[in-house]
Order: sequence, then C-alpha cells, then structure tokens
Amino acid sequence: MLNEGEFFAGGQSGCPDPLDKIICGESAAALRKAVGALPEAYSLPLVMRHYKGMSLQEISNTLDLPLSTVKWRIHAAKIKIREALRKEGQNE
Repeated sequence: MLNEGEFFAGGQSGCPDPLDKIICGESAAALRKAVGALPEAYSLPLVMRHYKGMSLQEISNTLDLPLSTVKWRIHAAKIKIREALRKEGQNE
C-alpha cells in the first residue's frame, strides 16, 4: 500500500482552519484508500503521473508500456477512484 508521503508531498497546507483540516484529512484518507484499493497496474501509473510529477513518456519508458496504455490506465484509475469515492459518500 502507498504511504501518505507518496500522495501529498506538500501536506495539508491548503486547509487553513482546524475544521477544514479535519475535512481535508478525511478527504485525503478516502482518496488514499481508493487509490490503495486499485490494482497496481492502475495505481502505479497514476501515482507516477500525479504525485511524482512524471511525464506520460517517462512513465511509458519506466514501465516499458506503450504510451496509449499508460494514458488509458491513468484514465481508468480516475474512473475507478471516482466510483469508489461516490460509494464511500453514499455509505455515510
């Protein structure tokens, strides 16, 4: 499972007041849970792109995958995360 440092390098500086910090923390935890539940084939390109700042071509080269596959896996990962977060929100 991926740790918090891999997701949010800057911490929660965008959440100024205490209540916002709690909400941001809960949102971050839900996001980490959703990404962590993905198969590695989807989570790895997503993390490399959005949390490590790698270009699509760098990811393609690193994982030895066609560029189109990298793009598709990142897109599919976002869809799966969105669905998981919707489900999480409905269960509250």
